[in-house]
Amino acid sequence: MDREQAAATEETGDTMRLCALTRVQRISTDLLRFCAGPDGVVVPDLKGRLPGRGVWLTCAADVVGDAAGRNVFARSLRQPVRTPQDLPALVDRLLLQDAVQRLSLANKAGEVTSGFTGVEKAIAGGKVVSLLHATEAAADGRRKLDGKFAGKGGGPVLDSLNSAQLGLALGRTNVLHAAVTSGGAGARLLAALRRLDRFRAGSAVFAAA
Repeated sequence: MDREQAAATEETGDTMRLCALTRVQRISTDLLRFCAGPDGVVVPDLKGRLPGRGVWLTCAADVVGDAAGRNVFARSLRQPVRTPQDLPALVDRLLLQDAVQRLSLANKAGEVTSGFTGVEKAIAGGKVVSLLHATEAAADGRRKLDGKFAGKGGGPVLDSLNSAQLGLALGRTNVLHAAVTSGGAGARLLAALRRLDRFRAGSAVFAAA
């Protein structure tokens, strides 16, 4: 289990669960839980804490979409339910919201540095565990920072968020690059970003693992 999964298990545990669609067992941090709300509408339960019977699905947009189309939720919950019209898009928004919130918390904990120069200095200090690039960051800037990071041992380089989303979390404008340093808040941030990336990439990521 990697650092991101280990951080996530602080909240969800590493219990093995069965995907209701694929029938493949995975650790709970590789799945998403859904349950029925009081109004009978399927609700994503990202933290796995809502009461009542739950349905576990592989954390992949195509799996969630297929499950909605194949009546998996009603069968697994053993009751009539209504599925939101575009459930994968709803889950994506919630995962994104969670990642932005965790970035803000990691920043407040002093585990995030932003700006090209700031990131360069953080890398030189040898405590950076991951780089974050905005989706619209220029290739040249990415390449320079990635090269310096690789020279210090490297680690995950993620571009899950755009500049506006990075800026919202960090309280700055025009944020194109950030560095995450070691710490619990930073590890939980990386777990959230990895989960968002896996969801967007789809089930092929799990098949290739």
